[in-house]
Amino acid sequence: MMPIVKNSGGKWVSPIAAGLVYAWMVALAATVFVSLLLSWTGLKEQSLPLYVYMIHGLSVMTGGFIAAKRAGEKGWYRGGALGLVYGLIVVLISSLGFDVKLSTDTLVFLPVCLLTGAFGGILGINARR
Repeated sequence: MMPIVKNSGGKWVSPIAAGLVYAWMVALAATVFVSLLLSWTGLKEQSLPLYVYMIHGLSVMTGGFIAAKRAGEKGWYRGGALGLVYGLIVVLISSLGFDVKLSTDTLVFLPVCLLTGAFGGILGINARR
């Protein structure tokens, strides 16, 4: 008979992949929340780009936090990598799906995602202790 190997609580999933799943869940929930606020309150649609950047920042920070906490080491590295992957996915979706051209905003968005994810990773690695 072969011994049964127990799963170690989901550790088989890459920390970056787990962080991306959490980041997209936060992005989805925050998007629904902001859309409900826009429809039920007097918030203006002119400030929508600010809300979108806030949603992305919160999502990347949460994803970096989760990725670093699951990895247990190199928090800024894991969070920064997650932020870069998240930013590239957003840029890819926006350019391919919505025909948004690459601009200086894109060149600013990617490093900001990297830094925000790295900050979330630093918080995540320190929350582990």
